[in-house]
Amino acid sequence: MSKLFSNIKIKILKKIEKKKKKYQERNFTSIKKVFASNLEFFKSNAIGTNGILLVQLVKDYEYMLKLAAASRVIADKNDLKVNLYDVSWTSNIGWGRNRKHFKAAKKQAIIEKIGNSFGNEVIFYCEDQFPNQDFIKIELDKIVKSLSHPNDILNIYFGNILVGDLIYDTYLRYFHKTDITEINDEVIKIIEIALNIHYNFLDLIKNNPIKGIVNTYTTYLEHGIPARICLENNIKVYTVGSYSY
Repeated sequence: MSKLFSNIKIKILKKIEKKKKKYQERNFTSIKKVFASNLEFFKSNAIGTNGILLVQLVKDYEYMLKLAAASRVIADKNDLKVNLYDVSWTSNIGWGRNRKHFKAAKKQAIIEKIGNSFGNEVIFYCEDQFPNQDFIKIELDKIVKSLSHPNDILNIYFGNILVGDLIYDTYLRYFHKTDITEINDEVIKIIEIALNIHYNFLDLIKNNPIKGIVNTYTTYLEHGIPARICLENNIKVYTVGSYSY
């Protein structure tokens, strides 16, 4: 019986993989393929002996073009390997689905395929949970207990890094509010997501020779936290989005 179930499982997995491949090919349209092909012009010639240049992977193709162009100049000049980091995190508040989910993974692959035309693999995902969730829960509980008024959020620090303004602005934007009037579950969720991004990114720079980061903005959790961690650790930050128009 176990061999039968094993064979059935293998057949199902092969069928899923086949459908996934067809879906990717169908949605990786001819226009997207041309765009990705053109981005290959910005593939750096650097060997990467001096470390890694971390470049945002974004869904906005205009910004992807700017990021690709900037990454080649910086990487070639400093002999840095170009790796990518994905800014997506809203699946954690119920917007869309996590990339680990089968349907989401298919969509995500197209974005990464375009990004791979000028960069290498994605080495950081903003939506990932920090491995030690017990630690995150303890830190979250400390922060929530320290908040007696919504304005106290603006003074939240993770270590030496101010993140309160990023948390505040992120809540307003993604929950379509004009102000924070109470410390509700949605606010707490944003703080929890911020903690996960923060400690995951700290682990990234501890375990990888990140020498620079190229991003679109320095606002909100996905942009601001990595940028501030880099600045705190004397890692150069190149922002190509602000005032770009």
